[in-house]
Amino acid sequence: MAADNYLEYIQQMAEEMYDAKRERRLQELENAYNLNRDRLESARAGLKAQHTEQKNALSASYEKNRRSVNELNAAKGLSSGASAQEALSRMSEYQRDSARLDSAYTAANAETDMKLSELEQKYRSDAADAIAENDYEKAAAIMQQYRDAHQRQITEAAMKAGYGDFSGYAEIYGDEAAQAMLEFWKAKNPLLAYRAGVMTEEEYIALVGKRPK
Repeated sequence: MAADNYLEYIQQMAEEMYDAKRERRLQELENAYNLNRDRLESARAGLKAQHTEQKNALSASYEKNRRSVNELNAAKGLSSGASAQEALSRMSEYQRDSARLDSAYTAANAETDMKLSELEQKYRSDAADAIAENDYEKAAAIMQQYRDAHQRQITEAAMKAGYGDFSGYAEIYGDEAAQAMLEFWKAKNPLLAYRAGVMTEEEYIALVGKRPK
C-alpha cells in the first residue's frame, strides 16, 4: 500500500472509530436526559393529581361543614344575619386554604420547570463537552498514527538505503533529495553500490581507481 494511501486509510479508520464512539456517548447522554425528564414530568403529573385531590377534599369539607352549621343554626333558631356572618367567615377560611393549596402547587410546578431547564442545560453542556473531547482525542490519535507511520517510513527507507535502494526516501523527501542521498552513499560505499547495481563499473573505476573485485 502506497504511503499516501496508507495514511488516508488510517485517518479514515480513526475517524470511523471516534465518530462511532461519539455517537454512542451522545446516545447515552440523550437516554439519561430523556429518563430524567420523564421522571420530572411524571412527578409534575403527580403534583397536579395531588392538587386536584386536595382541592376536592377541601371543597367537600367546606360543604359538609356549611350544611352542618346551617342545620345547627336552624335548630337553635339563630337569626339569618348571624348565620350569614358565620357563613362569610367560613367562606373566607375556605378561600384562604384554597389559595394556600394553589400557591403550593404553583411553587412546586415552578420548581419542576426550573429542574427541567437545568436538566436540559446540563444535557446540552455535556453533549458539547463530549463532542469537543471526542474531536480532540480523534485529532490526537490521527496525529499519533501519522507520526508512527512516518517513523515506519523512515525506518523502512533506511533499511532499503542500506542496499542502495533510496526509493523509500524519495517517497518521503522527494526524488531530488533521494538522488543526492544516493550519490553520497555511492561515494561512501562504492563496492556495495556496484554490487547493488546502482553504480557501473566505469563509475567505480573512476571513483576508486581500479576495477571492482
